[in-house]
Amino acid sequence: MNVDEFINLCDSSCVIFDTSIILDYIKLLKFSKKYGQKMKILSRIMNCNKKTITTLIYEEILAGASINNEVELKRKILYSFNIFSITENEAEEASHLERELRNKGLKLKGENWRIDLFIAAFAYTQRCYVLTKDEDFTKMLNCEKLDEAEYYVCKS
Repeated sequence: MNVDEFINLCDSSCVIFDTSIILDYIKLLKFSKKYGQKMKILSRIMNCNKKTITTLIYEEILAGASINNEVELKRKILYSFNIFSITENEAEEASHLERELRNKGLKLKGENWRIDLFIAAFAYTQRCYVLTKDEDFTKMLNCEKLDEAEYYVCKS
């Protein structure tokens, strides 16, 4: 999938932006001269209409802020998203996904793997796509690489 196809998708369908994408964008804002082409691509992606995060992603982003002005920048960026809460439906689906992964002998990596599990469950229950850098999503969802960036576009 190329960036134009993704933007069309994101203008018509719910797309959950994983923490990794938002943190990339924040890093690029700080160092945009160094990453000119990547910043152009990510800025276009960040302007799509139906970009979404969950309250878990919201927490992850703010927890990583080290100083007050960084918190405010992150909040400003996060408020540009549709923000949804995780419900018992996603908890049920996350438990199902976790059992499936265990039965296949697959393990998710990193300290926040359970958050990724809930994001995948949210994508499934709400019929959303996920935009991520995290390869763990390829174990849970049907993913394809975004041509011009090191991101995956995933669907349940």
